[in-house]
Amino acid sequence: MSQEEVTQVQVRFVTQQRKYAVIDSAILVPARLKRYGLSEIVNHLLGSGMYSPPGTLTKNPVPFDFLIEGQFLRTSLSEYLENAGLSTENLITIEYVESMLPPTPMSSFQHDDWISSVKGFSQHRYTFITSFYRACQQISNSLSHRVIRQLRSDMEHVRRMRLYLQGPHGTGKGCGVAGS
Repeated sequence: MSQEEVTQVQVRFVTQQRKYAVIDSAILVPARLKRYGLSEIVNHLLGSGMYSPPGTLTKNPVPFDFLIEGQFLRTSLSEYLENAGLSTENLITIEYVESMLPPTPMSSFQHDDWISSVKGFSQHRYTFITSFYRACQQISNSLSHRVIRQLRSDMEHVRRMRLYLQGPHGTGKGCGVAGS
């Protein structure tokens, strides 16, 4: 066994996410651990119930990211200690947060002109209107990836828009844009 395999460091896990809180106490962990190994330890502490407050048990493993002194840990604990000039005898406080995947793009629309404004509408899910500098507006649906309607305007460009989809007498067949 190499020295790094047997070297341990005393750590204290803390979080601001109450549903993933564990009891605040120091434990010894191998210094060779990186994010995945630390995540396994926190999940074990959460799953055992011995080190977690009531109501915080997790059935499925949760991936975590770890911060030491406000910086994300991207190396092993031993590398961090070496780079920070600390020894394995120091108590290291490690904050953990649920790891999030980067957002995935849902859809995109290609436009051949500069866009002056975009507005989404909560009452008409997935519908948004784009106004262009060439005095044109386009109503699109991001779910179907289709352009619903294109409108021309006398205005040079539209800074603020309001969409009318109701139509005359509540028929829902009309469509208009007011802008300023």
